[in-house]
Parts: sequence; structure tokens; C-alpha cells
Amino acid sequence: MDTLTSYIPSKIAIPTSKGAEFIDIKEIVRIEADRSYSMIYLLNGRRLMVSRCLNEYDSMLNDRNFFRIHNSHLINMEQVRVYVRGDGGYIEMTDTSVVPIARQRKDAFLESMHGLCL
Repeated sequence: MDTLTSYIPSKIAIPTSKGAEFIDIKEIVRIEADRSYSMIYLLNGRRLMVSRCLNEYDSMLNDRNFFRIHNSHLINMEQVRVYVRGDGGYIEMTDTSVVPIARQRKDAFLESMHGLCL
């Protein structure tokens, strides 16, 4: 088995003005789109504004238990605390932030959460 091809990094490089900051993927609560920028919310309460669009992070993290719950929100499924039903519904994350669920993504979200509960 080739160890280089089977290695999945546990950190992600976040570009900064000085270079890059390496963030543990498990520390990311959610990422929110802000036009062509993204705001990354971390467990310790830090927020990082990055000049990358949400689609780039969606592509990087889609196989790492992240879910695009809304056009503007990518969440870490391991950081979901509460799901509230309603017109589309919303999610409360472990950092107490509230994230809306797009109606068309609600069923896929619930199916993904069911898979985590097994």
C-alpha cells in the first residue's frame, strides 16, 4: 500500500498576509460565504476571513464530514448540536451559532445525520 496516496491530512492551510496558518479540520465549526470571501469559525471562538470562495472549501472538505447546508453555509457535521424543525428549519452549532437549512437540502442533511447516529 502506498502511504502517500492513503494519507488524509488532518489540517488545512488557510492563506494569511504572511503566508499560511494550518488549522486542524476538527476545530472548524462552520464556514460562511461573504461574496468572494469566506469567514471560518473555529471552536475556540476565533474567526478567520479568507479570500477564497465557499465552493473551494466545499470541494476540499466534502469528504471530511462537512455538509453544504445552505448556499452560504458549510458546516462541520461533528459540531452540530441541535436541529430545529420548521419552515426549512435551522441548526444550532456547538459554538451556539444558528445556521439556516435550505429547504432543498433538508432531506439530505437529515439522511447524513442519521448516518452519523448509527
